[in-house]
Amino acid sequence: MKQTVFDGDLNQCYGCGACSQICPKYSIKMESNAEGFLIPLVDNNTCIECNMCHKVCPVIKQNLIRILNPLSAHVYAAWNNDLAQVMESTSAAIFPLLAETVLSKGGAVYGCAWAEDELRAVQIRITSQSDLHKLKGSKYVQSSTETTFTQVKIDLNNSNFVLYSGTPCQIAGLRLFLQNDYENLFLVDLVCHGVPSPKILSAYVSYIEGKEKCKITSLKFRDKKKSGFRSYISWINTNTGRKSFRVGGLESYLYGYYNEYYNRESCYMCKFSSSHRPGDITLSDFWGIEKLLQELKRKRKYGLSMVMCNSTKGKDLLSSIKHKITCISTNLEYAQIGDKRLMQNGKRPVLREQSYRDLSAYGFTYMANSYLRPKYYFIRRLIPSWAKNIILEF
Repeated sequence: MKQTVFDGDLNQCYGCGACSQICPKYSIKMESNAEGFLIPLVDNNTCIECNMCHKVCPVIKQNLIRILNPLSAHVYAAWNNDLAQVMESTSAAIFPLLAETVLSKGGAVYGCAWAEDELRAVQIRITSQSDLHKLKGSKYVQSSTETTFTQVKIDLNNSNFVLYSGTPCQIAGLRLFLQNDYENLFLVDLVCHGVPSPKILSAYVSYIEGKEKCKITSLKFRDKKKSGFRSYISWINTNTGRKSFRVGGLESYLYGYYNEYYNRESCYMCKFSSSHRPGDITLSDFWGIEKLLQELKRKRKYGLSMVMCNSTKGKDLLSSIKHKITCISTNLEYAQIGDKRLMQNGKRPVLREQSYRDLSAYGFTYMANSYLRPKYYFIRRLIPSWAKNIILEF
């Protein structure tokens, strides 16, 4: 098998899976490469050269021109008025309310969840509010879209309301896969800072399990329970049933993630690091807004969401939950100041190539002990996050 989905370097591939799901002969399989990222491989023995894979590929520039929305004139700083929901969410719990609106109409919601059998990120379909908790919280690793694009099309053809949340490349792949717009479809893209591979996350989990001498479940990357927005990474120790907390910025996996050591190669040349978005709504943390709007400084502690409405459908969907949120109109420039991914890509760090090379040659423990920690690591460990929160408030 060889890759023939699009012309050019395979490193440009986002791994959205649209080509695999559109293929009428099931000739395209998403397989893990040496770094653990899913890439499309084509069985030339069964391929009929229909070129459907080309038509749905978001790497191809001509395809993007058709699906990117114009610059948004509707940008908000927003948060859920229910603090309990905010504490359960990575940011300010806007997505759960959008999802509840669609579920209340008997619709289906798609988003990122941990797989049932392992800590592997997958896109899943839910139709009940009792399952909404599975989609909450950021999973700092690339998710597999599985067969969700195909499922979305079935839902839409059955006149069901659908909300699909994902990275912008996944949303672009879905829009191209569907080929048509649907009034009953709402797309939410996230401002993405790049995705690590499942392989490196699995290595980190094994590293923690080796240190703790246990199995871990319910991994949560930004747990606000102990200190609000300056959050901890947490997991459940299966031996004791108790939750363990580690300071996020000092934990090896997150330190490498924040420094972009693990990103997929296409993330460094991503065409979605722009304010032209593929979704009806764009969600992110509203980084730095408290410096521009001082009245939001204390709200920063538990998270503030940046909400961009990129289409009429997006604006209408946000309006449907405005009685449950506090929503302050701001402007695109403020969002761009706080998040450079709305304007440009991050630079590929020197340690990017070394990280995956070391992972294969020496393992995650070597990486964690060598360079996956900040300067003055042992001193910084002594300062609890709740104390840093107090300092920042003043």
